[in-house]
Amino acid sequence: MEIANVIITIPTKPRPKLRHRHSRFGKAYNPVQNEDYESLIRWHCKQATKHFFEGEVLLQCDFFFKPPASTPKKKLESYYSAEEPYTKKPDLDNLVKAVKDSLNGVLWKDDSQINCVFARKQYAREDCVEITIVGK
Repeated sequence: MEIANVIITIPTKPRPKLRHRHSRFGKAYNPVQNEDYESLIRWHCKQATKHFFEGEVLLQCDFFFKPPASTPKKKLESYYSAEEPYTKKPDLDNLVKAVKDSLNGVLWKDDSQINCVFARKQYAREDCVEITIVGK
């Protein structure tokens, strides 16, 4: 079986997976922000590829954040050249969780197929999420 390599770029600000909320009556629900973000990721992935991964999957997620507008121009180049790490919130594991959950049933049957994950956060000129998937 041939190994497939899919790279998908989503031009949006990376968002973490938020926890489920509970109503006054004890009913759990998924926050609307999760639904909107996950549907955006699904849409871009469906447009980029029709491939469905059956076996082991290797996932790479690169989350790019635009520096704050108040950043001095002298410091921008160190941000863009990755000299300055992005160590602010959101947490990396919550960013990855949003991507993994949104692609269940779209690019793979279940995210339990993911055997290896590489993820990073960094500054860039524009906000975006880049997803690379390698598998069969």
